[in-house]
Amino acid sequence: AALRELSRTGMPQRYEKEYLRKDGTRVPVEMFVHRVADDGNNLRYFYAFVTDISERKRAQETLQAERDRMQQYLDVAGVMLAVMDREGTVTLINRKGCGILGYTEEEILGRNWFDSFLPEALRSDVKGVFNRIMDGDLASVEYHENPVLTKSGEERIIAFHNTILTG
Repeated sequence: AALRELSRTGMPQRYEKEYLRKDGTRVPVEMFVHRVADDGNNLRYFYAFVTDISERKRAQETLQAERDRMQQYLDVAGVMLAVMDREGTVTLINRKGCGILGYTEEEILGRNWFDSFLPEALRSDVKGVFNRIMDGDLASVEYHENPVLTKSGEERIIAFHNTILTG
C-alpha cells in the first residue's frame, strides 16, 4: 500500500512492518521509502531507510501496560476521578465518573469539562475555582461542591476534592 501511494503521489512514505531474521526472530522496523524519477518523472527506482524500532516498541508496550494498570486502579475506586488539562479538557475519567455522568468514556474524553458537564449558570464560577487552582491557590478550594450535568440533563451535586497533578 505504501509503495502504491508513493508511486501515485511521489511523496515519501513512512510505515512500520516486521522483518523475520534468519534465526526466526521478528524485528519491528520503520521504513521510510523514497521514489527517484528521471527528468520525465518516470520511475527509476525506490530506496528506503530501515530503522530497528524494537526499543521504541518495548517502551510503548510498557507505557500502555502502565496506563492499563492505572486505569484498572481508577476503575475500582468508588468515587469519580477525572483529570483535566490546563484548558479544562478531560484527559482521563474512571468508570464511576462515566456512570455518574451517564456517558461512555469515549463520549467524555477530549471534551471541555466546563462547557459539557456543568450547568450553564455555574460555568463561570467553577471556571474561576479552576483558575485559582491552576494559579496555585489550592488551599482555599481544595474542597468544593457544585452540580454536574448528566447526559439525561439531570443535575447531580458532587463534592470535589481538587488537587494538581504534575509530571
